[in-house]
Amino acid sequence: MELQKQQAEIYAARKSQVGTGDRSEKIKTYNYKDTRMSEHRLKLNYDLNKVMDGGISECIEALIAADQQERLKELADEMVTA
Repeated sequence: MELQKQQAEIYAARKSQVGTGDRSEKIKTYNYKDTRMSEHRLKLNYDLNKVMDGGISECIEALIAADQQERLKELADEMVTA
């Protein structure tokens, strides 16, 4: 019983980290014609020329902030249910 519960938790953790590979699970789109990089997880667009010149820090910082916010939300949810 305990082993099944542990295996189910491991399976759920893996499933949450790996997508299905479907086209709808886009992460980034590079549109050279419009010089735009779209970050689909954040629903934001960035100037592709700046990104290609190494100015990707704005995007990375936004991703880090979103990840931290999600982790804090999960932690708060755990605290409420505990």
